[in-house]
Amino acid sequence: MSVEVAYILEALGIGVVALAFGLAWWWGLHRKWKRDYGPIAAYVALTIFLYLIGSAIAWCASLLPPINDPRYTTYLGIGGGGYARNYALYPRAMLWWCAMALLVFLSMECALVWRVGRRAGSAALSAEMFKVPRKMVVDLWSVLLLAAAIAAFVTYYGTVGWDCLILSEGGRFELNGMVVESTQSVRWFLPTFLTTGCLAALLLCMRGNPVTLLFAWILSAVPFLTYASRGLSVLALAAGVAVLYRFRRYRRLAVLPVVVGIAVCAWLPLRLREEPNTGLKVLADVVTGQTRGSFKSNGWNDVAILMLQNTGQGFGVFCEVVSRTEVSGRDSVALAPGYIRTSFSPLPSALDGFAVNYLNKDPRVNPYTPYSAFAELLVFSPWAFFAIPILAAIVTTGFLAQPRVPGKVWIVCSLIVGLLVINGFVQASQYAIRTADRYIYAAWVIGAAGIVFGGVHRVARGNLGKVD
Repeated sequence: MSVEVAYILEALGIGVVALAFGLAWWWGLHRKWKRDYGPIAAYVALTIFLYLIGSAIAWCASLLPPINDPRYTTYLGIGGGGYARNYALYPRAMLWWCAMALLVFLSMECALVWRVGRRAGSAALSAEMFKVPRKMVVDLWSVLLLAAAIAAFVTYYGTVGWDCLILSEGGRFELNGMVVESTQSVRWFLPTFLTTGCLAALLLCMRGNPVTLLFAWILSAVPFLTYASRGLSVLALAAGVAVLYRFRRYRRLAVLPVVVGIAVCAWLPLRLREEPNTGLKVLADVVTGQTRGSFKSNGWNDVAILMLQNTGQGFGVFCEVVSRTEVSGRDSVALAPGYIRTSFSPLPSALDGFAVNYLNKDPRVNPYTPYSAFAELLVFSPWAFFAIPILAAIVTTGFLAQPRVPGKVWIVCSLIVGLLVINGFVQASQYAIRTADRYIYAAWVIGAAGIVFGGVHRVARGNLGKVD
């Protein structure tokens, strides 16, 4: 066994121990947590924890034999070349990462401050949590969502050019606004597609019209396919969960196709990145085998590396930043003055000065791989690396904790909040603060709106009862 493999196995062991501890904690107290906070808050916390620990384990597994060799590491689907080769620091990085994940998990599940003024829901209320709203209302929302997806789709390709839908020789980084010469307004539409796709899956769970929601989901997924974005895997996961929940009668028959579909959608964007061009024509060439890719990633070893590195790339970026901090000193990776403060601004880039001062100047491990939000927080200050995610988790728990009488407005809003917060933590592991915090802020706004409108609705109904 080489020294490199030993270091990676040590880090892997730390991750497995943290995962086992978190799952044991969950198994012992999950009934109490669901009773105190409701099932939505409990399962959102569990999902975030499993992703954070699982992504770190996946990255380490992608470097180990028999599929890889850390001495001659193969990186697939990662633009700009490899990184995180200082394996001696992997155990330390894993300790930091797992400590943060566990603290986020436990702070969401043990935020005792939110138990004030709340009490456990009765069995009737628990059943109400999963009572589907009237079909007419859900179908109306489905039509509105389809209209929004069509509007975003037309606007997006009207901006970048309809020819990019079929074939673009410019490359994926010109299409998503990551170079100076590209149209920066494109950045606004991709989070929109991610939101519409996830909302389509949510409405399917609530017995929305499958045909309408399928069209909305396809329109949301096509832009991620045409320029090889890993956001496709998020949409596939949301759709898979929705299909299994909606068609519970056929769940046993649907499990295998759903798992295979999610796996293909996780692998396909990275396979498409091996091609110099983008578009549906490139997708058709890959599917029909007319192009083999620069890495020839059709062997099982390469497919495994692609899948694991796609899942765990954020931990690789974190390891690289830890290495630079430890070896070269914190000053060598210092962020530009005001960068962190402006990154947390909820305002558009044109209003808060981010577009002028920091656009395309954000810290990166290579030209195509930015620092993740967690890496940026670590560079700013070790306390911020722990405090900011914990604060976000605690505030989110306030919007997800089940009220005494969970009305339909709160149920729908809390489901949307849960999806946005999970996606925010996923984005934080791989993209900058500026990208990730948008999802968290949107979740808080929707959560606050749910509480306000839910309260107004209850007051109105109470007044109506008094008049009657």
